[in-house]
Amino acid sequence: MSKDAIRGGHNYQSPGASALLDEVTEDRLVCASTIKYLRAAGDTVIDCTPGNCNQSADLKFGTDKANNSNADIYGPIHFNKAYDKYVGAIGSEVWINSKNVKAVEVGTKILNNLEALGFKNRGLKDGYSVHHLHDIRASNMTAILPEVCFAEATEDVALYKKLGADRVGKAIAEAILGKDIAPQIKATPVISGQMYRVRKSWVDGGSQLGAFGVLDNAKEMSDKNIGYEVYNAIGAQIYPTKIVAKVTIVPATRVNNSIAQLQSELNRQGARLIVDGFYGPLTLDACPTVRVGATGEITRWLQKRLTIKLQDGIFGTGTLESVKNYQRAVRLSPDGIVGNNTWDALLR
Repeated sequence: MSKDAIRGGHNYQSPGASALLDEVTEDRLVCASTIKYLRAAGDTVIDCTPGNCNQSADLKFGTDKANNSNADIYGPIHFNKAYDKYVGAIGSEVWINSKNVKAVEVGTKILNNLEALGFKNRGLKDGYSVHHLHDIRASNMTAILPEVCFAEATEDVALYKKLGADRVGKAIAEAILGKDIAPQIKATPVISGQMYRVRKSWVDGGSQLGAFGVLDNAKEMSDKNIGYEVYNAIGAQIYPTKIVAKVTIVPATRVNNSIAQLQSELNRQGARLIVDGFYGPLTLDACPTVRVGATGEITRWLQKRLTIKLQDGIFGTGTLESVKNYQRAVRLSPDGIVGNNTWDALLR
C-alpha cells in the first residue's frame, strides 16, 4: 500500500479559477472523493488542503505537510482557466516532472481515465524543468498536479456537472492506485459473443493461458500473471491499457489563471497577446512600468498578485510598501517600481 498526500488547490482567501464553476469549491469536492477511494483501497492518505491564507502560505503548507509525512505521491488537485469565456471543450492536463518515470506513468493514467470519462486529453506538461511550479519543484516525492478541466469552457463544465465530483475523484484515485476500484455490489458479468485471449503477445499463440467469454475473468487471469495481456478477437490489446505518455512542453511559465487575466487586461490596453495563461517574452514586454500614482486594472492585478488586502487599483503607500517587501524577498533592489525585473519575478 502507498502513502498519498492529496490536497485541494488554492483557498477562499487566495482563490483560483472562477467562471462557470469555482475552482476552490469544486477541487475540494474532487479532493474529498479521491481521498475516500484511496483510503477504501487501503492506502494511507494525508489531507494537505490548507485553510484560508495567502498564496505563498497556501503553497508552502501543502508541500511541507506532504514532505513531513514522507508520502510516496503528492497530488494537488486543480481546475484551470485561460479565457474570460469559452464555448466548447478545452480538456484536462496534468503537470509533472517529466524526468520522473513514476510521475509520467501516474499522470498518463489520470489523463487516460479522465479521457475515458469524456474530457479532451491535453497531455502531460512539464512543471519542473520548463515551468517552475512550486508543487512540483518543492515536493520530495513524486508529484502530479491534475487540472480536471477548464472553468470557463462550456462543454468541460457541462460534462463535469453531469459526471459529478465523486466520479472524477474516483478516476484520479484509480490512476494513483493503478487499478480499478471494485464497486461494493458487483454487476452480473456480461458474457460477450467473442472470446478474450490472455497471452504474452498476440502473435505468441503458444503463450496463451486461456480464452474467456467474460472480460473481467480474462483481466483477472492477466493480473495474476506478469507480462500477460488480454486481446480481443481481432488481436487488439484491450488490457492493460497501453500507456502513451504525451508530454507537452510549452515555452512559458504558468501561474494558474492569473496570467491569462493579466493578458486579457493588457490586450484591452492595446497589446495583441494570445490569452493562453502562459508567461513568455511577449507578455513580459507588454507589461508597463507601474509606480506610485498608477491607477487601473493592471495595478489591481498587481495588488491581487501580492495578496494586498485593499485591492482598489490605486498605487498608494500600502502598495508601495508591499512592492518593496516583495522585491527584498526576491533579492531585487527595493525601489518600489514595478519594472521589467520585478514583472519577471512576479510572473514566475
